[in-house]
Amino acid sequence: MAQIEGEGAVHSAIESDIARLSAEIKERSAREFGAPPKEALKQALYPVVYQATPAAPASTDQEPSSPYLPEYVNQAPQEARLQVEKLVDLAFHKGVSEAAAQARLMGSFITDAFHDALVEKLYDEMQARNLL
Repeated sequence: MAQIEGEGAVHSAIESDIARLSAEIKERSAREFGAPPKEALKQALYPVVYQATPAAPASTDQEPSSPYLPEYVNQAPQEARLQVEKLVDLAFHKGVSEAAAQARLMGSFITDAFHDALVEKLYDEMQARNLL
């Protein structure tokens, strides 16, 4: 089984998310006559990241590790950048749904930035695994 870049062990939550998203992207691309994979991934993540009911907060004590921040986040205060990095890291450790629930609790800017950063990170990961 493939490992997540930079991790010593595979995390089951993100593995199941990647498998589900890969299947959904393939379905979307077929249904939408060759929609670009990155756009299909962005659309597949949208309902998870922006769903209406937030879950209970999860611990985000881990160090930030995402170099996939959008340019507009790099111009934001350091606290916002760190929050987005931690959310992306949380998605790879505990799953997209849990990280998205946390993002929604932090407001629309963080939620949007998390969505954009997660698309970049997951797109690269899925390409590396030849899933796109």
